[in-house]
Amino acid sequence: MNPSLATPRDREEFFRAARAEASDQLLQELIQTMADKCFAKCITKPSSSLTGGESACLAKCMDRFLETRTLVVKALENQR
Repeated sequence: MNPSLATPRDREEFFRAARAEASDQLLQELIQTMADKCFAKCITKPSSSLTGGESACLAKCMDRFLETRTLVVKALENQR
């Protein structure tokens, strides 16, 4: 798309799509990071199924990870 030929509506749509794509990519990276960290912390002996302790550890780890990320984002927003 040639920016000089684009209408304001075209530009708005382009930037909206770009923001959505960036948001999707950040979400995928967050999920991958969380999975990697929690797996390393909670799964000591990989097998074909999770033990009750591993399952509980993963749930708590993911909850803490998301809670911490939410607190950091809020703190950063308050600094603006």
